[in-house]
Amino acid sequence: MFKIALKDLDSALSEKVEKLEGQIGLIFGFKDEVSPAKVTYNFAKEKEHLKILGGFLEGKIIDKETVAELAKIPGREELLGRLVGTIAAPITNFACVLQGNIKGLICALSAIKK
Repeated sequence: MFKIALKDLDSALSEKVEKLEGQIGLIFGFKDEVSPAKVTYNFAKEKEHLKILGGFLEGKIIDKETVAELAKIPGREELLGRLVGTIAAPITNFACVLQGNIKGLICALSAIKK
């Protein structure tokens, strides 16, 4: 069925798929591009009979090495968390620096009191 659907979509891609032999599985991702590659790559590490032959990303065929690289990229939520942390870091550091001056003043006044 996949081969028939590809004939209407892209004839060059259809020719490449025609050359594949054996059972072929397809995995689709709708939230992001990385999740299917990550799940498949991790599953393929556990099962020796599953081999990743390549992928299809943004209208282009990618090889198995590129799929493996995609699988190693952190997920969208983790990347967004890192971005927020990076944006908030200067403000947090500035607040810590200001606190340090106040702590130093308190220590000096405490030493004078004694």
